Amino acid sequence: QYSALAYLADISVYEPNKMLWELIPEENRQSYTAYWLQHRVDSLKPYALGEPAFDFTYADASGKEVSLSDFQGQYVLVDFWASWCGPCRQEMKNLLPLYRELRGEDLEFISISLDNREQDWRRMLEEEKLPWVMLWDPEGFTAGNEPNTIQKAYGFYSIPFMVLIDKEGRILERNLRGEEVRRAILR
Repeated sequence: QYSALAYLADISVYEPNKMLWELIPEENRQSYTAYWLQHRVDSLKPYALGEPAFDFTYADASGKEVSLSDFQGQYVLVDFWASWCGPCRQEMKNLLPLYRELRGEDLEFISISLDNREQDWRRMLEEEKLPWVMLWDPEGFTAGNEPNTIQKAYGFYSIPFMVLIDKEGRILERNLRGEEVRRAILR
C-alpha cells in the first residue's frame, strides 16, 4: 500500500507524497490509509515547489521593516537560524563566499533569526558582521508542539532551514544545506 510506504518512510515533502497518492487506484481511494495520505498531500501543498512563498515582514537591525515582497523580481535565498544553533552559524559562514561570488541585481540573501531574545540576535550580528539582509522574528523558535507563524508558513520544525524563492515569489527549492545551496542558485 502506497500510504504505508509514505508513513513508514516518513516522507514529509509534497511531491513524493502526491506521486504515491496518484499511484493508488481510484477504487482504493476510499480506504482509511488512502484518506490519511490524501490529508498529508493536502497539508503539504502550501510548501510545494512552485507555490507562492509566504510574504513575511520583519525589522532589520536599524528598525526598518523589510518584506519578502520588497525583492520581487529577484531570486531570494531565505535562511532561518538562531544564534544558539551551531549548525546554523556554520551554514551562515558557508554562505559568505557564495554571497560574495553570486550576489547581484537578481539575487538577495535574507537571514531571519528565530532567537527568543533580540539581544542574542544583535550580539550575533556584531560577532559575524554578515553583509546581507538580517531580520529578527520576535516570535522566536518554537521547538514544541505548536510552531510559530513563520515555521507554519514554510513548514519547518528544525533549523537551519533555507528556502530559495524565484523572481515571481514562488518556492523554487526548500530545505537546502551546504553545496545544495550553490546548485539550486546556479541551476
